[in-house]
Amino acid sequence: MIFSKHHPSEDTLGLVCRRRETSVEVFTDYDAALERFPDRSEEWRQEFIGMEEDEDCYKLYIGETKQRR
Repeated sequence: MIFSKHHPSEDTLGLVCRRRETSVEVFTDYDAALERFPDRSEEWRQEFIGMEEDEDCYKLYIGETKQRR
């Protein structure tokens, strides 16, 4: 897992990323991530697969595009 804390607030989870075979699972409690990740994924030439809302955080899934596989 990769831990990244770019958000200055002390009471946030930040970002926790877990790499899977062809995708990345991102855990965060940062609400703006729901709006930003679909657009950012496109910038990074990745596919935004979807998201789930858990009790404590959001789970966002990003996969490799077909061109990158």
